[in-house]
Amino acid sequence: MGRLSLAGAPAPAVPSCPPSVLPITEHVTDKALRVLVVDDDPAVASYFEDCLVLEGCDVATAGDASTALAKLESDTYDVMICDITMPGLDGVAFYGRLAEKRPDLLRRLVFISGRPSSEIKALLPGQPLRIVEKPVPVRVITALVEEWRTWS
Repeated sequence: MGRLSLAGAPAPAVPSCPPSVLPITEHVTDKALRVLVVDDDPAVASYFEDCLVLEGCDVATAGDASTALAKLESDTYDVMICDITMPGLDGVAFYGRLAEKRPDLLRRLVFISGRPSSEIKALLPGQPLRIVEKPVPVRVITALVEEWRTWS
């Protein structure tokens, strides 16, 4: 039998996985973080869900703030990621409802937005907001998860 030589042939393109998600077992803890992602854009919600699951999180999604509030009535979450601009009840109104009903959760709320963070802070002046501007790279999500794990 003859041998096949690949010398000089280009290597096949293999997409690289960000080092922050390899190996997954390094990021898994005994208790998975429960994260609620609130975004009206299914692609954005799915992106966050995929990234967070790779980080060992237990993820639920809500397509709007009203659905998220209903989920909070029956379930508990360690962290909530919420878009600011959504139809109906937006992120600012969601913040207001949390302040009324569950002020203990406000410190566990992270806003995501395509708008500059200064604009978001102007909507809720004087509030200690956590804002991440879109698009959110995987490495930022990884860093957030590591920070969240220190909260519990």
